[in-house]
Amino acid sequence: MDSAGNWNAFLLNKDGSTTSIVPPDSLSPVLGGYVEAIDVNNNDEVLVQYTYYDATTGVTLPGSFVLSHGVYTQIYLPSPQYPIDTSIYPQRISDEGVVVGGYGPGAVYGFVATPVH
Repeated sequence: MDSAGNWNAFLLNKDGSTTSIVPPDSLSPVLGGYVEAIDVNNNDEVLVQYTYYDATTGVTLPGSFVLSHGVYTQIYLPSPQYPIDTSIYPQRISDEGVVVGGYGPGAVYGFVATPVH
């Protein structure tokens, strides 16, 4: 946690250095947030969950993405019928980039996210 109360994530590289995982501007936390590295695969692709407070709506919003060699790919819910504040709980990323997890109140629904190449 930093001095502003934000939770931050990093990747410990094979050479012992660290890489901060900071969502890009389009995903970045507003007025305090939380970023957690959930899993990493053998291709150094990092599965990340984050939340942020949206000052415009007054709602804390959840999200998740995969960070692959500097490229951030947002994970979207499987159907547009769910509101933006539906919780997303990514759990694992395979070496092929497939993500599994849950969503909804209490993660009652499961998902498999297949990368688009």
